[in-house]
Amino acid sequence: MLSLAKLIGFLEILTPLFMAIGVGFAATKYQLVPREGIRYLGLYVINIALPCMLFKALAERSIAEIFQRDYIAIYFFASLATLLIGIFFSFYIRRKNLAISTVMAMGSSFSNSAYIGYPIVFQLLGVTTIVPVALTLMVENAIMLPIALAIASSTSASSTVLRSIRQSILRVFKNPMIWGIITGICYSAFSLQAPGVILSVIDMFGNTSGPLALFAIGGSLVGLQINGMKLDITQIALGKLFIHPALMALFILASPDMPVVYQQSAILLACMPMMSIYPIIGAQYGISERCAAALLATTLLSFLSISFWSISLNVV
Repeated sequence: MLSLAKLIGFLEILTPLFMAIGVGFAATKYQLVPREGIRYLGLYVINIALPCMLFKALAERSIAEIFQRDYIAIYFFASLATLLIGIFFSFYIRRKNLAISTVMAMGSSFSNSAYIGYPIVFQLLGVTTIVPVALTLMVENAIMLPIALAIASSTSASSTVLRSIRQSILRVFKNPMIWGIITGICYSAFSLQAPGVILSVIDMFGNTSGPLALFAIGGSLVGLQINGMKLDITQIALGKLFIHPALMALFILASPDMPVVYQQSAILLACMPMMSIYPIIGAQYGISERCAAALLATTLLSFLSISFWSISLNVV
């Protein structure tokens, strides 16, 4: 049973994180920070701060600690199952076309692991969660995204499908976060040594990733509205905040030997709202407003889902 003291302690950890999102929202809404500046702040987090944080964290760990095949397999198959369930429900039950069904399912199966996931699991579980976060980002960007985009484009001409797959693969290799992970792993595997001043600069940039990521996600919510589309939003939010982490928990039962902190990290990352670029992906298929509304709803409701799964996992 959760004691009052534990509940207060949990709220003391989680509430400031969501308050940081609120500060970003208020600062952008009342023009303390220009709205167009939020995009550049987000680019800084994704392209500089997070790659530095990932490199530094992985470089300080042994290759045996980093290479967790069970975690990669579980996160991939649970996310793929969530994606396929979402596609089945939209395509066969609600009779939407395959492309729109796939994009809606992506909202349920891709988490905002970088902006929201990392700061929250870091505060709840500690520094050891850096490795699960890095592995999650690899699964989402290098494996799941090409698969989802290929399915969404499968009704188009074969040349279009191949082009979509090629573009998604190229996007992976252009992603600074992936390179932060790759270089960190290589640094660890080959026991490399960099000058201390360089590591200090990397550490300095990496330490800015958490608060700025939360501030940026708050600013990005300004202007989003939840009007109509209630059934679509409900479907996407339910899949993201409940089905995805529930399937993750079921798959983890098949691998009880995986370290507990990795198990907890996988479930908590799965219960986060969807990736912040979700409306951008939806715009390619004419449903950007639907995706933006789902992003707003799941971000607001994620306080409840994160609280539920945190308490269920006894991390407080």
